[in-house]
Amino acid sequence: MKRLMTIGYEKTTLEDFIATLKAVQAKTLLDIREFPLSRRRGFSKTALGHALRSAGIDYRHERSLGS
Repeated sequence: MKRLMTIGYEKTTLEDFIATLKAVQAKTLLDIREFPLSRRRGFSKTALGHALRSAGIDYRHERSLGS
């Protein structure tokens, strides 16, 4: 059975964010931000995608699913 969960990244580090995803055995992160940019280091689209893939988690950006 597939599960769908939500997660935010305010007040966390990239390392803790990825550790949380790994702890729940996330296979894919679906980014629904309209503009996947962040002032927080590591959370913009390209950097986040690379970090997640390095951790064994797929990354997809689907703007149309956001608000």
